Amino acid sequence: MEENAQNPQDLVQNPIGDELQVEVSIPKKIEIKMVDASTLSDYEVWFFIASLVCNFLVGFVVATISTDETRVRWILLAVDVFFLLLLIVAIVMVWKKRKGMSIETSTIPLSVKKRG
Repeated sequence: MEENAQNPQDLVQNPIGDELQVEVSIPKKIEIKMVDASTLSDYEVWFFIASLVCNFLVGFVVATISTDETRVRWILLAVDVFFLLLLIVAIVMVWKKRKGMSIETSTIPLSVKKRG
């Protein structure tokens, strides 16, 4: 049975040494944009709906192109138009929600003092 315990002689010394100096450069001004959580939630839901409808539309367009029967093609074409209209509505809603998030902003300056 093999032991996994390490001997103190096997441990490696700290390769960095005793002293370590780290310098961090930060910009003088940091801008943090915050949005209303409910608006962001609505935006995400409409974005998800738009992506689903886009996938459905592509699937039905492929089915419309690949079918040979005329009657089925007209039915699929009607479904294509329906999903296209839904996609347009979803994209307009995504655009409105995104625009609404960027309009409702205000700037509040906060000061941070240097320590040390």
